Amino acid sequence: MLTKPRRLLAVMAMTIFAATLHGRDRTAPNPYLPAHCGTQDLTLFPLKGKAVTIPLPLGLRCVGFSLDGKSLYAMAVDKANSEGDKGRSGLLKIEFNPTRVSPVANSLGLVSVANSAIPLQQDTWSPDGKWSFYTRVRGILVLTDARDPARRRVLGRRRAEAWSPDSRYLLLEKSQWRCGIYFDVEGPGTLEMVNLESWKRLTIQSSQCQVESGVSGWASIEVLH
Repeated sequence: MLTKPRRLLAVMAMTIFAATLHGRDRTAPNPYLPAHCGTQDLTLFPLKGKAVTIPLPLGLRCVGFSLDGKSLYAMAVDKANSEGDKGRSGLLKIEFNPTRVSPVANSLGLVSVANSAIPLQQDTWSPDGKWSFYTRVRGILVLTDARDPARRRVLGRRRAEAWSPDSRYLLLEKSQWRCGIYFDVEGPGTLEMVNLESWKRLTIQSSQCQVESGVSGWASIEVLH
């Protein structure tokens, strides 16, 4: 049986341990990284340091990130662009470590991702169903609370790219003068993330003027290992 001083020490130790765990939970690192899938590679943009590029198999065009951030969905460029094969182009799944490509079952003839029923990160509703977004005239992005439609957040001239798989963040793309002015084509952009709890916005410095043609989303940190 523990004596009174020892019981007090045990209680104090458990309290400190619980507080430590609570602190860890509150400051838990984001297990996902902002990423962009271009025509030839997947680029991950850490909050600190430089961007990391992973080569992709040739002849594929990314159409979206999986909900868990561990894989990509793509289409074969030659089939997607061929008049004779438009209706027969199936979706492909790209996985990593090692990089491998496999056809998605029952996706033959699905040219449009919207019609494919493939679970992608890009959706109007956040994964937890608490928020939805829409775009007003002149490209103004607005978030609406699903529980209270009158409660809205205006995020300015931004383009919504993807919800993080855990619904903690929304990834945006913004245009900047420093990235240059282009006519008839869309110039490179920069990624930004919004914390849906604190509403703080953070520009991803490693993505500065690096986002061009392709799709953006969230990649699991497991992709790097």
